[in-house]
Amino acid sequence: MTLSVDLFFSFRSPYSYLALPKTRQMIADYDVTLNLRPVYPLAVRVPGFFKRANPQFARYVVLDSSRVAKHENIPFRFPRPDPIVQDMTTLDVAENQPYIHRLTRLGAAAQIDDRSLQFTEAISRVLWDGTVKGWNEGDHLANAAAAAGFDLATMDAAVAADPDRYERVIAGNEAAHAASGHLGGADLRVRERAVLWPGPHRHADLAHGKQGSDPPQLMLTARQCSRTKNPDPATRKHKQEQARTSKNKQEQARTSKNKQEQARTNEATPWPMKPQPSPPMSPT
Repeated sequence: MTLSVDLFFSFRSPYSYLALPKTRQMIADYDVTLNLRPVYPLAVRVPGFFKRANPQFARYVVLDSSRVAKHENIPFRFPRPDPIVQDMTTLDVAENQPYIHRLTRLGAAAQIDDRSLQFTEAISRVLWDGTVKGWNEGDHLANAAAAAGFDLATMDAAVAADPDRYERVIAGNEAAHAASGHLGGADLRVRERAVLWPGPHRHADLAHGKQGSDPPQLMLTARQCSRTKNPDPATRKHKQEQARTSKNKQEQARTSKNKQEQARTNEATPWPMKPQPSPPMSPT
């Protein structure tokens, strides 16, 4: 049975961008259909979030996301300019947000067309892979969109003609996101359940059931939900037998190790602490 997987995506979240390669791999490896659903970032979606957050939060995100990108060998640099207009000294977020509104509404337009993943991959690379400075200028976005099969001018015109339509799509995504039980970006949901909350998140471990923090909870992994490539009973039985054999060997090794350690402990115990045999009783 093909599973439907929701990926809630923020164009400002470094973890959203870093999730894309593993997301593609998950689609290739498992029987899933992915629905990428764009949402506004916390700076817009939760007014005052950065004012209330730990002062080290933003710095940690920068350090951690850079570490994840290096580990996964993903081209990475924070966008120039930032998709959110924000004073990073005072953390004040401007009321007028032309960049993120445009990006997220375009993502919603691609979602309506059932091609949000393709569009998001193309656009996110322009923002995040470090090859473009001034991604909002010239034809950077138009060229990336065209390479993925989109006409950016037509999409912009459609959004401008009826922005409320796309805001309703985004609002629906955010409501579903909230219902899944989490707040951050690049969250994964299977069968109405949040299965990975990866921010500061472990997208690199997306299909492996490992978790990061914020919050440290994993309800169900994509690997456990999805149908594998070789689901035949003989293969499953063989793997189960291998697992049991391995577990038995590990238990035997632990038992042997414990006995050896106990023997060494007894040898090293000072004489007064060693149990001594009772002396023979003298005849009276």
